[in-house]
Amino acid sequence: MLFNEEVYNIDELIDKIVNDTTIHKMKVCVVCILYDQDGKIILHRRGEKARDEVGKLEAIGGSVDRSDGDFREALLRELREEAGVEATFEIDDFVVAQHTQHVDKNSNELIDWVVLCYKGRVVSGELVNMEPERCVEFTRKTLNQYLADKDLSDSCRNFLNYIKNN
Repeated sequence: MLFNEEVYNIDELIDKIVNDTTIHKMKVCVVCILYDQDGKIILHRRGEKARDEVGKLEAIGGSVDRSDGDFREALLRELREEAGVEATFEIDDFVVAQHTQHVDKNSNELIDWVVLCYKGRVVSGELVNMEPERCVEFTRKTLNQYLADKDLSDSCRNFLNYIKNN
């Protein structure tokens, strides 16, 4: 894990990791360990058109855009884009930042991802899969059920283990 103190925007993130020489081509992603009204965690299974981790269970989220005001705003935008506007979301605590590398299957380029993980919840409404080619389904399980699931992505497993142990 890179750090567990919240940063709010790209400038603060760069200041935080400026001395980390392991990051070369950086992209920033925000993800949410999203809880439903029953306390179960909602993840999604990545579809064929996903950039990476195809077939794996992953936290809902995506890339930060230059037009996003801050990381929480980016996460709310991503939740709406991926899980629809039929639900209302609330972002709670920042969890941790992680550095991961993936080869982008579209560009075949190795990307250094800085992934910022938050806890959040569905306040009301129902999730709607807005990107069926990139998200096969939403799943709802307990933390321990996910940690036992062989289809959980490595990065999501790291986040869930961090939550369980802290």
